Amino acid sequence: MILRALLLACALGLSTVPAHAGPPIKPSIKPQGVDPVRAEFDAALAPGLGDSTAHRLDRFLAAHGRHPLAPAAQFELGRLAYAKGDYAQARERFRRARGGALADEARYWEGLAAFALGRPREARDAVTPAARAPRMAPRRWDSAYLVALSWAQEGKRPEALAAYRALFDLPAGDAQASALYQAQRLAHDLQRTDDADEWGRRLLAAYPRSPEAASFRAEAEKPAAAPAAAKPAAPAKPPKGH
Repeated sequence: MILRALLLACALGLSTVPAHAGPPIKPSIKPQGVDPVRAEFDAALAPGLGDSTAHRLDRFLAAHGRHPLAPAAQFELGRLAYAKGDYAQARERFRRARGGALADEARYWEGLAAFALGRPREARDAVTPAARAPRMAPRRWDSAYLVALSWAQEGKRPEALAAYRALFDLPAGDAQASALYQAQRLAHDLQRTDDADEWGRRLLAAYPRSPEAASFRAEAEKPAAAPAAAKPAAPAKPPKGH
């Protein structure tokens, strides 16, 4: 993880002084001591099994629950819980991480956990600030995509379609092919032919070898079915966290 790499770099970035025969040279500036709390946090994130890391982070929080690094510890515990599929605990951990430097990232993961729990409104509330940010924040596209998915999960398809339109006004994200595929199917179901055609063309032009493009071509080659036999759009999947 980026946070772990940065913290370990800070802890291990001290250079060593080669030995020499002469007397030691006194530094002109007194070196700063290592922050023992930060060192303890770094130790908690040392490589190991997830359960062991979680235990060390819990002990860190028990001793330093009000330290500025406490939200970062909550965030790491949230990631561990999410990886285990314990989305309720993950959501709570990410909520507790909102107050630190990882606030935007924590809100995004909180939204993912809420979406996984089938709580689309909570997911949308968590990520809407990032989705509407005036600047291109690191999670802006992912958050805007999750907004569209949450509307679809809630069964509010016109709102989902509007959210997809807003999403495609942003620079393309990592899951752009998936978003285009889902959006064109939704537009097709709502008989928004112009949107469906445009997003289908964009999918084929930008991602011709993607699985989504292959599915789109296969569906386009099928004979037109009667309205009563039309299949609903595939369940939306949340963007992957990374």
